[in-house]
Amino acid sequence: MKNRVVITGLGVLAPNAHGLENYENALRRGISGIRFIPLLQELNFNCQVAGIPQGVEEIQGRYFSPDRLKNMNRWMVYTAIAAMDCWTDAGFKIP
Repeated sequence: MKNRVVITGLGVLAPNAHGLENYENALRRGISGIRFIPLLQELNFNCQVAGIPQGVEEIQGRYFSPDRLKNMNRWMVYTAIAAMDCWTDAGFKIP
């Protein structure tokens, strides 16, 4: 018995772009999301580069109320934004 999966929508929140079109453009232009992270230097890490999505603080208010954001860590925010974009890309509305 084979299981089948159907992908009906896509959502991207990556270190080099947010949104499908922006992400595709970043890939085609060779834009890397890997960059120096000052916090890693402050914490005295040997490696101070990472791939962390940029500008999330500016867009998260379009997705979540301030009360909801109080209960979410940044990883939850990243995942939920990509999932909500995927949902809408599939043609569904966010309830």
